[in-house]
Amino acid sequence: MMLTRLHKILIGLLAVQLLLVFVFVVGGGGGSSSTVEKPLLAGFDAAKVTRIQVFGPGVDAARPVDLVKKGAEWTLASGYDFPVEPKHVEDLLGAIGKMAAASPVGTKAARHRQYKVADDEFERRLVIGVEGGGDTTVYVGGNAGPRRTAVRLGGDDRVYAVTGLSASAAGTDPGAWIKAEYTKGATDDVAAVTIVHDGKPPIELKRLAVDKPDAGSGSDTAPDPLAPKWAASIGGAPVEPGPNEKLDADTIEQAVGAVVNFNASAPGDPKRDASRPAATITVVRKADKIGASPTTTFDVIADGERYWLKARDLPRAILVEKSRLTSVMELTRDKLIKKPPPPAPKQPDEPGPGGDELPPVPPPP
Repeated sequence: MMLTRLHKILIGLLAVQLLLVFVFVVGGGGGSSSTVEKPLLAGFDAAKVTRIQVFGPGVDAARPVDLVKKGAEWTLASGYDFPVEPKHVEDLLGAIGKMAAASPVGTKAARHRQYKVADDEFERRLVIGVEGGGDTTVYVGGNAGPRRTAVRLGGDDRVYAVTGLSASAAGTDPGAWIKAEYTKGATDDVAAVTIVHDGKPPIELKRLAVDKPDAGSGSDTAPDPLAPKWAASIGGAPVEPGPNEKLDADTIEQAVGAVVNFNASAPGDPKRDASRPAATITVVRKADKIGASPTTTFDVIADGERYWLKARDLPRAILVEKSRLTSVMELTRDKLIKKPPPPAPKQPDEPGPGGDELPPVPPPP
């Protein structure tokens, strides 16, 4: 087949096109911008952040979690300035600073609702303030691919798919941010607990002294493990078990253990009127325990499904689940007494009360 002049021209044009494609691919002409991820917040400095507001979807959008840095400490401004666990803030800021993406997955406002990053429909809206002024808004949406979350910066229509940041990393529950530990101790450190609730006479639980051998006496006798460890009184009158009864040490230990350590499920208003509490609980620690107040009194007020609780010697109050104090708030004399188990039901083939027995059956002839 002879190559005409037209054939030669077409072959030449094809060769030029192939050369251009080769140069474009090898030289990275435009290809790198679609595959190399770049930071969404270039120059972001977590150390300069002084405030983070976390808005949730729906009704939560009107009640943001407001985290404010005061000096070197983070506090929950929307929760009576309760101390915040610094690691929670560090983890969130770290994830924000590492946000990176290549090409956007959407560039039009019409895609915002699809990815849940619209101005009025989102999973989270984060408003990040830095010292010196100026806020950055980050919309965190739903799934945007395997292990990727849709993210949009305020004032920008582009939506990106990022890793490392999700809505769950910015909780809308204040209790998820705070330093939960309120009081700390051990049951063995407690000498006495007094409970006054519902206007009833006070219940006092008092640890009994354990006799120990005198030093140098040569006696190695261990304390009797069956000896009573606690005494109880109601309204000043000792709780005296009846015949075959005894104080329920397990119930007492449970009640004492419930008031030694308190962790907050949420901050409480420290200025709440506690002049008429539902209960007051006074914990007295052993005299030889150093580093804690010897006596702490807590005021307790019912608050829906939780109790508001405040130690009188601490500046902050907390909310705890009601189940946390069931063993204390429902403590009564009956629950302090362990009664003997009821007798087992008499079996039909057992002797009757008079000792009568059925005559033996003679063997067959």
